[in-house]
Order: sequence, then structure tokens, then C-alpha cells
Amino acid sequence: MTMGRLGLLLLVAGSAGAACLAGNYPDCSASTMAGKLCCLNGHLANPTQFTLGFSEAKCRQGRFEAMSEDDLSKYLTDHPVPVVIGAGGFYITDHHHMTAGLLWANLTTTHHVIANVTENWSALSRTDFFKTMVQKNHVWLYNEKGLAPMNPLALPASVDTLPNDPYRSLAGQAEEAGGYLNDGTNFCQFQWANYFRDAKLLAPNASSAVGSITFSWCQANPYDSDCFDDQHALQAALPKALAMCKSKNAQQLCGFGKGVVTPADCGKNGSKPEYS
Repeated sequence: MTMGRLGLLLLVAGSAGAACLAGNYPDCSASTMAGKLCCLNGHLANPTQFTLGFSEAKCRQGRFEAMSEDDLSKYLTDHPVPVVIGAGGFYITDHHHMTAGLLWANLTTTHHVIANVTENWSALSRTDFFKTMVQKNHVWLYNEKGLAPMNPLALPASVDTLPNDPYRSLAGQAEEAGGYLNDGTNFCQFQWANYFRDAKLLAPNASSAVGSITFSWCQANPYDSDCFDDQHALQAALPKALAMCKSKNAQQLCGFGKGVVTPADCGKNGSKPEYS
């Protein structure tokens, strides 16, 4: 069961001053200035997207669980999480899967990340904060069913409560297989995820008719683990996704034709598919 937001705030307040595993950084606060690094409890990381690729996040989880304390410390030092402060929270604009994997990992050392505060807009009202986030393209407004734009005011409170979007995992696997390069374009992997979604490479097992007023759980949450087999579906879809990466229809997507094979290290959760 996910801890309530108030409980998390009290927990963090009760452990104020605890150092990050990766270094002696001050705790993040509403007054942390842009350009500063601080220590952020991963449970308090607010997402700027509506979904996660669970397969990718579980891969990160396995990798973290297999790391020594020194290796984990170095990894977190080398991968600070960009954060925008405002609307009463700490909104991460990248590294959602890394943060989720860290939260899911069975670790006794840390669930904290090093936050790199890129902006502090805490003086803005909640509405003006999210207006600015949308204007700056800091939020991805698609949900796991490919519907957009979602209302940013309805973003989940925590990274570890996001629903599964297997198309995001498929995009990650296609990148690792050399299908394209994540070239730093905002939400590059999600753009490829939607490209694969348009081809219906991972059709859910349950669908609902137009005009329905009652729904099953799997119609409402089609990529829940009770409704959808991530592993087998991704294995079947990856060859088709890689073929689509070479199509002229993908030429306008970020990183087209620049991919390099970089197999993921999933540690205790096993390896990803081998790529030829």
C-alpha cells in the first residue's frame, strides 16, 4: 500500500538532516535556489508525466538491487534528477524510471536521489505553475491509453503511483536495440512510444464499446498486470518495432537512424532480449 502524502511529509520531516548515500547534500526545500543540488526523498518526487514503462522501471530496480553500496552511490552521483520546485512539490522533469526503480528496489541504504534544481517557481500559484510547465514543455500530457491532452492539474502525486504504459517500455527496448537514439529531445522516448502505439503493436486484451456506461477493471486499466502480459507482449512486438524504426514514416522522429546497440543491465531482474 502506498503511504499517504501527509505521512510521507511527516516521515521526511522526522528524518531531516539525513545525508544522501551519494554525498552530503542538504535536503531539498521550497527555498532551494535554481542551480543548486539537494537531497530528495524519491517518495516526494512529483512526476511530470502520467505513465511509466513498468518493464523499464523493473529493469532499473534489478540493477540497483545488484549494485554494491559504492556503485549505487556513484550511479546516483552521476545521474542527478532535474527538478522544478513549485505548487508545493518537487517536479522531476527526467529520470522517472530511474526514480521508480530506486523506490521499488529492496534497499536498506537509500531511496533518495540527488536533485538538480533547474527552476524554483514556488512563488507562482498552482495554476500559474502548471501553465508555465506546459508552456515550457516540461510535462508529457498523454496517458497510458494514448489520450491527450490530460489536465496537468490531475498529475499523480508520486512517481510510484503511475500506471503502466508498455509502449514506453517498447520504445526503451527499441532504443537499446539500436532502433533510434534518444538525442535529448524532450520526451523523445514517448514520441517513439506513440509511433508504435499508432500501429497497435501492443493491443490490450479488453476494449470498451463507444457509449458504454459500465466497465470492467481491465477496460479501465488495460495494462495492469492482471490484464496484460508485459513480457511476452514486448518480446513479440520488438521485431516489428525495430522494422518500424527504419521506415520513412519515422524520419521526422528524434534520433532517427542514429541508434547504437546498448543492451540494458537489469541486474537481479534478468537481462533484456538479445539484439541481432
